[in-house]
Amino acid sequence: GPIPATLDRSSLAVHGLIAPPSPHAPANGARVPTAHPSLVVQEPQGQKFLRDDATRIVGGELTDRTRVEGLVWRKPPEGDRQVILLPQLVPADDTAFTKLLKAVEEPPAGVFFILVATSVPTEMAAIASRCVRIEFSAVPEDLLVGRLESEGVSVDAARVAAACADRPAALRR
Repeated sequence: GPIPATLDRSSLAVHGLIAPPSPHAPANGARVPTAHPSLVVQEPQGQKFLRDDATRIVGGELTDRTRVEGLVWRKPPEGDRQVILLPQLVPADDTAFTKLLKAVEEPPAGVFFILVATSVPTEMAAIASRCVRIEFSAVPEDLLVGRLESEGVSVDAARVAAACADRPAALRR
C-alpha cells in the first residue's frame, strides 16, 4: 500500500509495523493519543548524535554513569513490534556512530528503525546504506495553506509559509 503521510497509530498498524490500536477508550474522557505506544521518537540532544543519544537507543552506561536499558530491548507495550523513529538524521560522534550502526544492522526481532533526513550527512552514509530509501514528494501548496489555516494561521501567513516550504533559505530572509 501507499506510504503513510503521517506516523500515527493507524497508519503504522496498517503497514504491519505495530499492533492495531486498542479499541478501548481511556477512562475519564481522557484524549486518545495519536501516537502508538510502540512508536518511540528519539531525537538527538544537540546538533550531533552523541554517545548518550546512542546509549538511550541501544543501552549501556551514560556519561554520568547512569545505566539505561536501551529502547531496542524494551518489550513493546502493545503487540510484538517496536518502531524507533529518528526524526532528524544528523552527524554522530565515533562512539554513537558505532552503536547506531550495530543497532540498524542487527536490530532485535520486532524492532524497526525509521530514519528521517532531508540529506544524509557524510558521516552517516554507512548507516544510510543499510536502509531502504523512500522519497516523499512535496505536499501541494494548497493543502499546506488549508492545514495552516485550520490551525489558526492567517491566510496571508499560511500562503507565505506554504510557498517557502520547499525553500528553507527563503524563510530566513
